[in-house]
Amino acid sequence: MAEERDRPVGHWLDLSTKAISLISLAIAAYAAYRALPLDQEIAELNRAAKEQERKTTEIDNALKLARADLERAESERRLTLELYKEVQAVLALDHKDPRREDAVRVLVESLADDPFRWKLLQALAVGASSQEVQRKAGSTASFYREESVVPAAPAAPAARPEAKTSAYAGYNIDLFHCERRAAAGKAEAASALTLRPKAGAGRWRIRLLPDEINLQPGYQVSGRLIRHNADETVAARQLADALAGQGLPVQLALIAYPTPHYLSIFFC
Repeated sequence: MAEERDRPVGHWLDLSTKAISLISLAIAAYAAYRALPLDQEIAELNRAAKEQERKTTEIDNALKLARADLERAESERRLTLELYKEVQAVLALDHKDPRREDAVRVLVESLADDPFRWKLLQALAVGASSQEVQRKAGSTASFYREESVVPAAPAAPAARPEAKTSAYAGYNIDLFHCERRAAAGKAEAASALTLRPKAGAGRWRIRLLPDEINLQPGYQVSGRLIRHNADETVAARQLADALAGQGLPVQLALIAYPTPHYLSIFFC
C-alpha cells in the first residue's frame, strides 16, 4: 500500500487516460454496431428512391412518346380530311377545271398516306374531267394500292440435294417496267419472271412504274437495275447473273432503306 501511495501522480493520470480511451473505444464500437443496420436501411431506401426515379423517368418518356404519336395521328387525320374535302370539291364543280384537278392529284400523291392516298386517287381517276388526270391518277392509284399490300414472309426454300438452290429462291421480288417503255419493259419483266424457282419461291409479280412515280425522289430509275440491301448482295448478284444469261444485263444498286428478303428489279 505504501508503494502505491509513493507512485507519482502522473502514473495515475496515465492509467486514467488509457482507461477512458478504452471506454470511449468500446462505446464507439457499440455505437457503430448499433448504427450498422440503420446505415443499411438508409442505403436500401436510397436505392429504392433511385429505382423509383428511374421508373418515373421511363413513364414520363413513354407518355411523351404516346402524346407525340397521338398528335401526329391527329395531324394526319386532319390532313386526310382536308385532302378528302379538296377532292370532293374539285369533283363537284359545275365548271370543271383540269388544272385544279391535276393540282389536287399532286397534293394527294405528295401528302396523303395509304390506304387513303390510293383511294382518293382512284376517285380522281373515275371522276376527273381531264383524261390525262384520269390516266395519271389511275396509274398511281394502282401502284400505291399494290405497294400497300404486305406479303407474307417467304418460307425458306426446301433443301434439294440433287440441285443447288438459288440464293434468291425465298425472296419476294417485284419486276417493275417503266411506263415510258411499257411494251419493251413489260416483255423483259415477263422474261425475267421465268427465272422464278419452281420450289421455295417467294412472291414474284410484274408491276407498272408510272412516270409520275419515277419522277419522285427515291426512284428516278433509268436502265435495268436491281435494288438490294447490304445483306442481300449475294442473292442480288446471283439474280443479276441469271438475267445476264437471258440477255438482260442489269446494274446493282445498294439501298439503305431496309427491305428484308425483298428485291426490286427495274426495266426502264
